[in-house]
Formats: sequence, structure tokens, C-alpha cells
Amino acid sequence: MIELELEEFEKVRGLFAEVEYSLNCMVVIAGINSGRIWVDSKEKPTSGFLVDNIWSLFLAGNPNNDEFNASIGKILKDEIFPIARKKEEITHGEWVFYFEHQDWFEKIEKTFGLKDPVPLERYYYVLEKILIPDWRAKIPKGFEIKQINESLLKQENLENIEEIKNWINSQYENEENFIEKGFGFCLVENNKTIACWCVSDWGVKDKFEIGIQTAREYRRRGFATLCTTATVEYGQGKGYQIGWHCNQDNEGSWRTAEKVGFVRKKSYLAADGMYNEKEHLLYNAFYRGLV
Repeated sequence: MIELELEEFEKVRGLFAEVEYSLNCMVVIAGINSGRIWVDSKEKPTSGFLVDNIWSLFLAGNPNNDEFNASIGKILKDEIFPIARKKEEITHGEWVFYFEHQDWFEKIEKTFGLKDPVPLERYYYVLEKILIPDWRAKIPKGFEIKQINESLLKQENLENIEEIKNWINSQYENEENFIEKGFGFCLVENNKTIACWCVSDWGVKDKFEIGIQTAREYRRRGFATLCTTATVEYGQGKGYQIGWHCNQDNEGSWRTAEKVGFVRKKSYLAADGMYNEKEHLLYNAFYRGLV
């Protein structure tokens, strides 16, 4: 197993093309965000392993490369997991592997030594035509849609501004990178409380992905739809292609996406688990309907 230097990342773009629908992988290869990449060969790589800046784990190429897989297991145990466990503000205590070939799922348990990974079924959407062109007329009295920019991020008195900052810092590594490369909008009530926010997660050239969050007390009022529409209208005006990922059981998320104008392009499987052993056992029991 060989770890690549940053200037060598572009050499494996073709190898990881099978998971390019997940832009955080491509952002690392492009050198936009930090990350690490290992391959079985620099000259003719057939298997690859990538870790991004938020500790997402990507597997590409041949899943039956036993020597390479054994090396991944060792790196996970000795290097990746000990650090990632301490980054709970980013990982929320959860590890996730992304891959295209389904054989990787079996390898995660049998070769990497991670017991009982939970199948995580997900959807990938791409925005086509915005379906709510009159969204501004739907903003309730007392609320205002505001762009998330340098000026807004300085308003420390806004409730939930720290939530947005934490999101930005986890994705873009700092606010300066977001201001330069990202975009987003939020819904503010009476200039005091941010009720909902939608932020671009990653971007490579003209492709971006977005994420959405609504404060608990403001949910089920259509605010996610308003924030999302404002954000994608801005992005589409810039000529961006905008993607959306969510778990298949998160009906609220994918229904919001479809309502705004996103079209489902792919269903895919990931492998999920918890760093804490007791939490992982409980998660597995919940998944299997035992609790």
C-alpha cells in the first residue's frame, strides 16, 4: 500500500470516478480540501482508499485485493480511527464507508475487522428545474431570507449562528474558504433567530452539493423548502450543477428535494457504524429491530 502526495492525487481521478457522484471525494483529489489517499500502485492503481476532511471513507476499484485490504485494516486501526474518535464534533461518533462495488461491504467486516457494519441505503439527487419560482411570496410575516456571507457570520447575537459556523468549519475548514468558494441562505425571524439554513457542502468547478438544517422548534412549517429554493436559485444563476444526498428513510429530506425540483439519479449503499463499541452494538440492535 502506497500513500500518495498531494501533487499525485490527480493521477487517481479515474480510479475514483466510480464514486464521483459524492463530491467530497473529488474535492480532496482536486486539492480543495485536505485528505489522504492510498493506492496499491502508483503506476497502475487498481484499488484505492481515500479519507476526506470530515473523516468520510471511500473505497474504489478492485474489492478483492487481499493484501491492499489488509493494509487498510491496519491503517484504520493504527491511524485513522484513533484520531477520528476524538473528532466527535465532526463525525458525531459515526464512521461511514462509501463505495460502488457491493463486494466492499463484506470486506469491511471480514478484512477490515469492523464487526456488523450497518447497511446505509441512500439517494442521490440533482437539481433540474426549480418548481417554486414564487417562493418569495411564501415567506411568512416577521421572517426574512438572508444570504450567509461575511456580514451575517459576524452577527454573534443571532441565535443559531454558531450552528452555521460549525457546519461551515467542518466542511470548508474555515470561514474564509466558505466566503470565497461556498454559498448559502438562511431564514431569520425578527432579526433574532435563524430558523433554517441551507449551505453548499462541497464544490468542484461548477458542481456543488448542499445540506439543509431546520431548528427543532421551526420544523414542519415549510421553511426547509424556502431556504433550499433560495439557495439553489442562487447556485443555478451561477451556472452550477447542484446535488443532494440523503438516507432513504429520511422521507422529509427527499420529499423536500423533490418539491424544490431535484430529480433522483441514483440509489446506493454505504456501510455505517459507531466508533464507540457499546453505541455500535445498540445501533445494530436498533437496525435489526431488537430494541
